[in-house]
Amino acid sequence: MLRRSRTERIPRRRLSRLTSSGILAGAIQGGRRVRAKIQKWGNGLGLRLPQALAQSSRLEEGSEVELTLVGGRLVVTPVEEDLSLDEMLDQVTDENRHGLLDWGPAVGKEAL
Repeated sequence: MLRRSRTERIPRRRLSRLTSSGILAGAIQGGRRVRAKIQKWGNGLGLRLPQALAQSSRLEEGSEVELTLVGGRLVVTPVEEDLSLDEMLDQVTDENRHGLLDWGPAVGKEAL
């Protein structure tokens, strides 16, 4: 169950206008903290991310993350996927391709 400290709770007058996921999304986007429980998962421990938090950080099932400890805090950082040359070239289109650049006349040993 997710809970917030009293100082971080959304004022009661706003609660009636938001669904439970809307409250969570508003808290996350507003920079407020959201609490979650660590639970046993097989022989290890697991942390379930609320849907709004996963969506706002562009995480989905199977996403790779990097875990680090910074000042005694656990930091979860999404890992950018490494694209192969073929995957990068597949993203080149006529619209995002630039024209030839004129660097001036050849100088030095490259001029044959």
